[in-house]
Amino acid sequence: MARGNRSGKGWFQSGQSGNPRGRPKTDFDLAEQAREHAAEAIATLIDVMRTSPKGAERIQAALALLDRGFGRPPASLEVGHKLKGISPSFVVSIFKKEPPTGDKI
Repeated sequence: MARGNRSGKGWFQSGQSGNPRGRPKTDFDLAEQAREHAAEAIATLIDVMRTSPKGAERIQAALALLDRGFGRPPASLEVGHKLKGISPSFVVSIFKKEPPTGDKI
């Protein structure tokens, strides 16, 4: 298969774009298509959640409905270990990538 802008090494020549005209324009809008079928998709998820013999499918459908209805929960990290002798300003300096002050490390 011939490649128009490629040199013998398989790379594009300097200053040449692999797609000079850009992405082709289309009338297809995926988000619009998805919104048009949202009610049917939700009904299908509800049906799977209620009637599927497989527990994993029911759980996935329920989670998909909850994610769309309430949004995904924010990601968080709890650190439950207390470090003795480390000042809060030292920990902050690590995250800000600043040199620590004269506080105890």
